[in-house]
Amino acid sequence: MGLVTTATPDGVAATTPKAASPRAKVQGTPGKRPAPPARKAPRRAALPQEDAAGSAASRYAALSDADALAALRARAIAFERVTAPHGGVRLPLRLVGKLHGVHVHSALPPEQAKEAPWDIIDGRLLLALDDYCALLQRHHIVEVVHFTIHRPAATPTDAPQLRHAGALAIDVGALRKDDGTWLRPKEDWPSSIGSLTCGKGAKRVVGAKGRELQSLVCEAHDLGLFHFELTPHYDWPHRDHLHLEVTPGARWLSVD
Repeated sequence: MGLVTTATPDGVAATTPKAASPRAKVQGTPGKRPAPPARKAPRRAALPQEDAAGSAASRYAALSDADALAALRARAIAFERVTAPHGGVRLPLRLVGKLHGVHVHSALPPEQAKEAPWDIIDGRLLLALDDYCALLQRHHIVEVVHFTIHRPAATPTDAPQLRHAGALAIDVGALRKDDGTWLRPKEDWPSSIGSLTCGKGAKRVVGAKGRELQSLVCEAHDLGLFHFELTPHYDWPHRDHLHLEVTPGARWLSVD
């Protein structure tokens, strides 16, 4: 599928949760925080609208709750329904097993993770994440540590939400390969804000680990797994993770 460069729309950047998250545990002990660099206008690799319409991400995003559950059960994905109210999340679930041999979890201890909101995931994103883990398996990745999936909206609401408020996005902070090697965006992908990540004219990340992270992003884009993928090339808040998102109603798939 061809790639075209388009302008980046506003309003995609993730927000920082008010409550404490497992983020720091993935990053290690923080030192003195450097000042963020000046923001440049990101360049975007985007699939044409007709390709986006038939993508896996768009098919999953359009599913009803019942159809999403049926698809998850047909794949024998191990999950639990979340019965406590989680306003904004249409189909709140918790993943309780591996996906294609990949253990996906936050950095919280398991007992804390059971009660915290960070691991709650909408069933539509879980289907996309299952496809993503099939890709990771081909790269010999066996573990994914994320910062958050669900971040409750600042103002409580029962209306369906997008991105983290709707548990439709995951922030990947680290990936472990079966030989014990860790891939970490913060350490392995030097941010070059405004650079193109995939396609013709993309800025090649220096280092084998960084190049593999970049390859994973671009392969997921080619497979149509997510509507939005935000990388360290996007902006300063995304310098330490990969933001992967399924968005109901989106008419394009893009990488920044």
